Amino acid sequence: MKVRIAIEQEFDLSDDMFFRDDDPLFEENAELYTVEERVDLLVNRFLEDIDYLVKYNQVEDAVSVEYIEE
Repeated sequence: MKVRIAIEQEFDLSDDMFFRDDDPLFEENAELYTVEERVDLLVNRFLEDIDYLVKYNQVEDAVSVEYIEE
């Protein structure tokens, strides 16, 4: 048996609302952002969220555990 332990977030790359918070000029330049640039912004946000979880001792609440039968 395997166990997957993870902290996950799921984002929709087509939802511009996520990116407006990260870059105030995003709305004016949304068409200039590549998929890779959007993913970079989301990775940075994810890392900030992990930092917040650690800082405020909330990591345990964010962890998911999945048991994988083989």
